[in-house]
Amino acid sequence: MDANKAFLAVAALLTATGVRAQEQLEPALAVHVPSGWEVTREAVYGDLNRDGRADVVLVLQALGKTTKSADEEGEEKPRWLRVLVNNGGGYRLLAESTDLIPSNDADVDPCWSDPLDEISISNGKLEVNFNYWSSCGSYGVSNSKYLFREEGGRMRLIGYDRQEFSRSTGEEDRVSYNYLTGRKKTVEGGNVFDEKARSRERWERFPRQPYYLDGPMPSSY
Repeated sequence: MDANKAFLAVAALLTATGVRAQEQLEPALAVHVPSGWEVTREAVYGDLNRDGRADVVLVLQALGKTTKSADEEGEEKPRWLRVLVNNGGGYRLLAESTDLIPSNDADVDPCWSDPLDEISISNGKLEVNFNYWSSCGSYGVSNSKYLFREEGGRMRLIGYDRQEFSRSTGEEDRVSYNYLTGRKKTVEGGNVFDEKARSRERWERFPRQPYYLDGPMPSSY
């Protein structure tokens, strides 16, 4: 199969996945999908507020494209992340982010993969993972993870991890933020191809303040 056919096959699969996610959505959740938007990932279930009921996280994508910001070119389909809590008779919106999940650049550039990776709920915590890499023009890979928990009726950011490495040399750097303790861990000089590489570990403190899924979020990491 040549590259064009392979790309079309993947695109068809992603489209079909989005259609299935939309068709399988229960009516109590469908009411939380606004007009002009669609669910592109299967709903993620798990108890977030420790009441024994399965809450839900949805990824929504605009049906129409919008123009990117002034310093970027082209168009994009915005994506939202919605967290819904189960109230026993339906669902209510707990938190929403309109900018945590970037648009899928693979829609316009086959070199790039969809940056949104896995979303999961475990032990009352919401984990959102991203993976940035390009099949052409760059050897760089970036993996990042956001960790949230329900607190005071909001989704508080409690942790952030990022790993960056080269698919060519294997050189790797990692950083981890604990927003509950206000401590940052940086590991430099590692190598994904060499477990014996001598990495350097550094711990720092930073001012503690609460961040939330629906804002504010840290301006830099």
